[in-house]
Amino acid sequence: SGSLRIRIAHDMPRTQLAALLSVQRASLLNAKLPIVFVHGIKDTGDTWAQMRAVFKNWGYTDDLLYSNTFKCPNAINCSNVTNAGEIETWVNQASADHGGSQVVLIAHSMGGVSSRYFLKNSQNASKVAAFVSIDSMTNGILMPVSCPPSGFKLGPWDLGGTICNELSRGSSFISSLWQASYDGMPAINFYSKDDDTISTFAMNAKGACNVRVNGPSHVSMIRDPGGIPLIKDKLYAFLNGTPYDDHLCDSDQTDVPTVSSLTSGAHNYLVVPVVFSGSSAYDQRNPAQLKS
Repeated sequence: SGSLRIRIAHDMPRTQLAALLSVQRASLLNAKLPIVFVHGIKDTGDTWAQMRAVFKNWGYTDDLLYSNTFKCPNAINCSNVTNAGEIETWVNQASADHGGSQVVLIAHSMGGVSSRYFLKNSQNASKVAAFVSIDSMTNGILMPVSCPPSGFKLGPWDLGGTICNELSRGSSFISSLWQASYDGMPAINFYSKDDDTISTFAMNAKGACNVRVNGPSHVSMIRDPGGIPLIKDKLYAFLNGTPYDDHLCDSDQTDVPTVSSLTSGAHNYLVVPVVFSGSSAYDQRNPAQLKS
């Protein structure tokens, strides 16, 4: 069976960390705030079916659970900025349906990046009581060459266009998210050490409680069996207001990248197992092959 390890982002100021450790937060589960789910690349709102079932077991009703699908086909060739605009629509609708209440935002994979862009706007952030990120490429993905034009495919993956440029490690888009904070918003970030799509170095989130599980693949992190049995107890504790000192987070920083590593090429940020540059293939699981 999988195991669980948890960590706090390495660069969180000690004063901020001390405050988080001492605060008993309000239970969002008791408040029954609406939940807005955000899917990732080549997925749909239906991908959240099993996670919706978890919340229904916790007393939620269907009218509190929102799992829409991005308008862009496969959510690949669009922009995270465009996605963020759709997330704003979803959040506004969920809030309006429930008397203007705040929502809980839960996102997987690229959906977490789009959600973080949405949260950069303070007016948007004020509508969100807590943010949950699952296997999201928070720190960017490494492409050994410049992004190809839209339509360049490797198997089912379209590697070109705006999404590639936005998600690439060192891009101005990713850098702006790295510098952003959650401004005190409760935020938890789950990721799998054994993710078969994204390197663990890509997934630690600055300013969030980072939670590592061992075993699930990228897609199965929001499936049962898969990641759901490994993360649901910590998710429940987080949403129930458990203070961060109740073993919700610790300070083991093994997987947390430094700012310098985000620009040095020292670590791999994986989006697909192999990317082609001319006639050469780079296996992104082997950092020794990567170029700065």
